[in-house]
Amino acid sequence: MAFDATAPEAPIARRSQWLFDWFCWYCTTYYLPGTFDAVRISGSVPDTNLPGPHVFVMNHPSWWDPLIGLIASRFFPAMRPFAPIDKKALDKYAFFGRLGLFGVDQNTIQGAKSFLVSSKAILKNPNHSLWITVQGEFTDPRIRPVSVRPGAGHLLTNLEQGTLWPLVMEFPFWEEAFPEALLRFGEPVPLSRTSPGADKDWGEENPDPHTHSSTYPSNPKPFSPKAWNARIAKILERTMDDLARDAMTRDPTRFATIIRGKSRVGGMFDRLRRMASFFTGNQFDPRHLVGTKDSDLDKDK
Repeated sequence: MAFDATAPEAPIARRSQWLFDWFCWYCTTYYLPGTFDAVRISGSVPDTNLPGPHVFVMNHPSWWDPLIGLIASRFFPAMRPFAPIDKKALDKYAFFGRLGLFGVDQNTIQGAKSFLVSSKAILKNPNHSLWITVQGEFTDPRIRPVSVRPGAGHLLTNLEQGTLWPLVMEFPFWEEAFPEALLRFGEPVPLSRTSPGADKDWGEENPDPHTHSSTYPSNPKPFSPKAWNARIAKILERTMDDLARDAMTRDPTRFATIIRGKSRVGGMFDRLRRMASFFTGNQFDPRHLVGTKDSDLDKDK
């Protein structure tokens, strides 16, 4: 039977696990070390034993966000990740479809419908995960309030089980010539179609129903998309603030290093420093700020 690229299950059928594994190996071994000073995680490593499927809602500060999301998915080895991207980008780089990315026509009703249909098909499997940049466009991580496109709320309204994760990123420059890639997972939220206080917007005056459920009626109503979007914006903002506090310290010891970059200043300056190290008998260190210490994630386990 011929492959139907428009079928809801098309992203699942198109995805290749071995190509995804190869792409992650290439990025972690070559591309990301050559692009960033380091990829670092703030806060706790996520609990991978929570029930699936998993939905990850991400902020969108840069072009690198989907790529960092794919690498972050390696924290969940039992999950097969998928992610929506702009259909025009997928048409240009069809290879991404083999990695689990699927195209969506942005800012159209048909595109919104296609996103919901494909996402629901993906999330029928509890071993699948969906990674969404919910802001929809590049947005500085300091802008408040956090805005969320409506598609995520409509999707979560239709899910009966699983776990919602906030994942936020920043890409600041610290002491080296290349930027840092910083990420942080927020607190997970259990997913269900009904929950006490589902129609509330979860402001400060309305406690989170997942931690204060006893304060709400015993006859739960379905979550509304508006309520879900308000909740997403709130947990993203909280997680972004937590990451920003760590990022502004410029202190790598507050992070665990996932990928270490190829530290360098480069050019003639590095060659002169290397020559000076040779004549003085000192070991050459390509980092701009010599003596900086941080922790590797693998060493901390």
